[in-house]
Amino acid sequence: MPDIPILPPIVLKQTAIDRLNLVVTAYNIANGTALDLSGWIHLFLRERAIQDELLATAQTLQNQSATDLHAAIQTTRANLMASV
Repeated sequence: MPDIPILPPIVLKQTAIDRLNLVVTAYNIANGTALDLSGWIHLFLRERAIQDELLATAQTLQNQSATDLHAAIQTTRANLMASV
């Protein structure tokens, strides 16, 4: 699917840009990246677009992990009980 430019351009006050640049700098330090403000906004919007699906998938995986862990503990317990 091709990229589609969003129009009209977003206009921000300089104070907002200054604050966002601080956020971008902190993000870059924390993640070892070198994004500029435009790149960070692009990333932020893409991450927001997938956020709900990603959270639902993470919850499903967490539930499956808990189920698998419980089954493994029960199996280990049964094996240990059989050995004594």
